[in-house]
Amino acid sequence: MNPLPSPLEAIPDMRATAKWTVASLGAVGAALITVVPLTVFDDLHGTGDLVTAAIGLALAIAGVCWAIWHTAEALTPPVTVIEDLDGKDLAPIRALLARSPESFFGPFGTSVADLARHRRFHETVEANLTEALAETADPTETQALERALANAATNIALARTLHHRLLEFTHTWQVRTTLKKARTQTMLGVATTLAGLILTATTAVQ
Repeated sequence: MNPLPSPLEAIPDMRATAKWTVASLGAVGAALITVVPLTVFDDLHGTGDLVTAAIGLALAIAGVCWAIWHTAEALTPPVTVIEDLDGKDLAPIRALLARSPESFFGPFGTSVADLARHRRFHETVEANLTEALAETADPTETQALERALANAATNIALARTLHHRLLEFTHTWQVRTTLKKARTQTMLGVATTLAGLILTATTAVQ
C-alpha cells in the first residue's frame, strides 16, 4: 500500500501563490511610480490639486508596500515544535485529533503526551532488552529477546513516524494560517491602493 502524501507537499503551492502575489504587486507598484505621475500630474492645476494628487499617489504606493510586506513575511518558514499544537490557530487540527485519535496516534493513546510516553517506554524496553541480549548465552532466551527487541524497535519507529507526521501537520497549518492572514492584509493594502488611485484620478479630472 502506498503511503499517504506528506502534508508538507502542499506548502510549495501555497508559497508559489504568495510569490506570484508579491510579483504582481511589485509590478503594480512600479506602474504607480513610473506611469501615474506622467499621465496625471500634467493635468493638474494649482498647488492644492498637486498636493491632493501626491497624497493619493503616496497612499496608493503605501498600500502596495503594505501588501508586499505582509505577503513576503508569510514566505518565511516558521520554526515548528510539537507544543505549537496548543496554539489557538491550530484549533481545527486539535478538533481532528479529538475526533479520530487513532488516525494520528495509532495504538499510542489519544494525545501528544500519550504518544511521547509510549515512545519513551518502548525506548526503555529496547535498551533493557539490548542489555539482556548481550548478557545471555541461552539460544532459546536469545531468540525470545531478539523477537521482543524487534517488536520494541517497530513500536519506536511507528511512534517516531507519528510524531514526525504531527509536526508536518502542525507546520503546514502554521504556514496556511500565516498566508491566510497575509491575504487579509493584502486585501487591506489593495483597498488602500484603490482609494489612493481614486483620490488621484478624481483630483486630475476636476
